[in-house]
Amino acid sequence: MSMKRLALALFLILLTVTTSSAATIFQDNMESGPGSWTATGLWHLATGADPCPNAKSGTASWYYGNASCTYDTGATNSGTLTSQTIAIPTLLVGEKAELTFQYWYQTEGDPYYDAATVEISNDNGATFAPQFNVFGTTMSTWLGGTVDLSSYAGQNILIRFHFDTHDNLYNNYRGWYIDDVKVATVALPPFAAYIRGASKPWGQSTNETAMTTVFGPVGGNWNSLLMSGGNAPFLPGSPYTFIFLEGSDSTANELNNYLIANRTVIEDFVNRGGTLLLNSAPNQGGNINFGFGGVTLIYPDYANIVVAADANHPVFLGPYGATGTTFTGNSFAHAYVTGTGITPIIYKSGTTNIVLGEKVWGAGRVLLGGMTTNNFHQPQPQATNLRANIISYGSIVNATDTDGDGFPDFWEIHYGTDPNNANDPVVTQDVDGDGLNWLQEFQAGTNPLNPDTDGDGVSDGAEIAAGTNPLVSNSPVTIVSVNPGPSLGTIYFEFTASLPHDATGYRVFYGPNHGTTTADYLAHFDIGANATGGMIDQSWGMQGVPLIYFRIAPITQAGGGHVFIGKLSNEALMYFSGSEASSTGSGGNSNFAVGGGGVSSRKCFIATAAFGSADKAPVTWLRKFRDNYLLTNAAGTWFVETYYRVSPPIANYIAERAWARTTVKILLLPFVAMSWLLVEASLPVRITVMLLILTGLTYAVRYLMHRKRSQA
Repeated sequence: MSMKRLALALFLILLTVTTSSAATIFQDNMESGPGSWTATGLWHLATGADPCPNAKSGTASWYYGNASCTYDTGATNSGTLTSQTIAIPTLLVGEKAELTFQYWYQTEGDPYYDAATVEISNDNGATFAPQFNVFGTTMSTWLGGTVDLSSYAGQNILIRFHFDTHDNLYNNYRGWYIDDVKVATVALPPFAAYIRGASKPWGQSTNETAMTTVFGPVGGNWNSLLMSGGNAPFLPGSPYTFIFLEGSDSTANELNNYLIANRTVIEDFVNRGGTLLLNSAPNQGGNINFGFGGVTLIYPDYANIVVAADANHPVFLGPYGATGTTFTGNSFAHAYVTGTGITPIIYKSGTTNIVLGEKVWGAGRVLLGGMTTNNFHQPQPQATNLRANIISYGSIVNATDTDGDGFPDFWEIHYGTDPNNANDPVVTQDVDGDGLNWLQEFQAGTNPLNPDTDGDGVSDGAEIAAGTNPLVSNSPVTIVSVNPGPSLGTIYFEFTASLPHDATGYRVFYGPNHGTTTADYLAHFDIGANATGGMIDQSWGMQGVPLIYFRIAPITQAGGGHVFIGKLSNEALMYFSGSEASSTGSGGNSNFAVGGGGVSSRKCFIATAAFGSADKAPVTWLRKFRDNYLLTNAAGTWFVETYYRVSPPIANYIAERAWARTTVKILLLPFVAMSWLLVEASLPVRITVMLLILTGLTYAVRYLMHRKRSQA
């Protein structure tokens, strides 16, 4: 057994009997003086030399009282003890921020008079919100107080202990002591959801049974949900740390649609520290884009015999019984997963097809499978144990940080550092040489042992510096043509691209100067994910500019309004003489001969959209008909110019819809036939066709005349 697997197996066992430790954000036991605090009123640091010493730990605590060991001044009095600014980090899934403190009090005992309150400010002290009130019958002993700070994640806060007598009566009690204040992130116990489609796969409840084995009865530590209920389980603020998303059998298409609609929030759930078991053994549809950096479920690929990729992986060891390493079924799986960065757990026998694998994604993990329900699997009960072990393995709370160094235990074990050593020297190093140290790699969700996590040829550090997404391999966009646009002063461009799975569209950068980065261009605009072309207008801040350069990049909308920009395309440029676009050339750029600005160099937008390419024969025939028969007279020229003013948006609409392309093809057939006859057919063929048409018209006229006489 490898040391890494041994450590992970032991870690799983320990999780079943221990609770998660905290990562400390702020801590003060009051033994080092008042430096962390600002005090008003009777608050003061009481040490062993104070007339009224009282400490939970050590010899010092903060005390609201005077030298007479009361808070009686003969008048109404109040005071505050305020902390330094404390930064609450963005929380991982399954993690909360918590204030704990020790307090001792002796007061009048009325919740209004002699009020002792713990308050929080997130606006630098402008306002404070009460979070904890000290009152009751238990006095004169040290007690523990707790305040949940999770709602302040990502914010700076101040903690204030506020005492107010509200009157001048009965103030001859001892007062209030505060000691051992701590703010920390704490890993929560597992809480799970099982999400399936409208029907149970093969009508079976074996997945629900496995969830009950691991978490207990439904409604306790886990909930059973439907995909039709929406994406709330994956959103920030959701209580779930582990989600089993199942789309097998007749619900595969439902899962595919659910992933298309919710892929971004699902990936974000894992990136923030959640664990997802994403499984589908389809009986319908085809391949499914699972996301997570290009993971694809390949269907169909039936597996009747499967084997463990590593016999020492925790899912084969427990905690619900050893399982063995070979399984059969009819079928055990209907599909396999493929993509970069997947660690195999189960293979289809005799192949490297991954029936179950796992992938680290940001601060979390995703388990990826194509397995059927375990009622089809043999031997039993080992196969049933395996399904429970898989769910148990997934339920590990990724936020657990035993040594409090800011790196979750699972992440340290996965990448080979010590989860029990907060001073592991490797965490300050750039191990893979990509310009990011261990902490920066963790924060970015990249692999600290791989300088190019997404394998797109650009290092993780370079992508972070450029503002692109280091987790998504970006196939470059290629500009393939530039033509004069539908009106003077415009150009129309076309491009090809393989859009990254999480991209939401494209951004076009343009300006009067050659550029190599996005900052080199004057401005930009966005176009949709289905676009294959667009238009730039000289009037967009470039009037009178003779040369206009542009590039295109895929974009991904991330949280908080941030936009990740993918790889830039080749650079194209156009030359304007007055307001007409003309061809030009410049070394190192992709330039296109766009003619002298006349309409004869323009393509037929609607026909191109319908037939899919400007090079298709029907489009060529229509273009020749335009040039030879319409542009040779004033009326035809007016018609063509009007067409080019209104057709680009119509063409974009047609190009994006299969039904529209088919309909327009049918409507264009008579015009295509006429154009072919006039511009492509030989003279004998033209004469023959014209004679046939003339003969047909003659017979039609004679038939109509004969019918009219008969009716008379």
